[in-house]
Amino acid sequence: MKTKSVCFVVFFISLFLFQLHAQSLSSINITVNDGLPSNTIRAIYKDSRGLLWIGTDNGLCSYDGIKFKVYDEISKQKNNAIWAIVEGLQHNIWFSAYGNGLVKFDGKKFTCYDNKNGLINNSIRKLYFSKKHQCLIIGTENGLSVFTGSKFKSFPSFHQKTPLQVLGINEWNDKVLITTRYNGVYALTFFIKK
Repeated sequence: MKTKSVCFVVFFISLFLFQLHAQSLSSINITVNDGLPSNTIRAIYKDSRGLLWIGTDNGLCSYDGIKFKVYDEISKQKNNAIWAIVEGLQHNIWFSAYGNGLVKFDGKKFTCYDNKNGLINNSIRKLYFSKKHQCLIIGTENGLSVFTGSKFKSFPSFHQKTPLQVLGINEWNDKVLITTRYNGVYALTFFIKK
């Protein structure tokens, strides 16, 4: 009986020490003091070359493992919150400048697209690049756009009475799943040709 009690006590002490050790995570805190344009982070994305892209409420920056680079072309703009980042074809980086539309960075220059170019809404929440269908899927505050690189095809509220506010985009088999606020999930099975 005494051996069982001792084993029982040793077991619980070991379990307690294990829990104590498991809960001590090492971390560092990166802030504006380290080079971020804002402490409010909306998006983070690691591209195929290993560069980390960070979208903040005050612009865009990248991190190469050593230093941060703030992109003043975006950070100095009005409505410069970056809500989504994704990589497309030819290593182009796409990001949403919330309220200002869609921006492509080809490594040298920025190209902006907005509702004047056919985008359904300038307030972009989510971006998704479909490798299978070779297109960029853009979820906004009021509808969805698909961009092939040459033109936009836009889909408003899919005959719903409430605005189609896109919260998420993902692919499953041949379908693109669109999660929305108030309107459930849509499974898109159509795409426009280039």
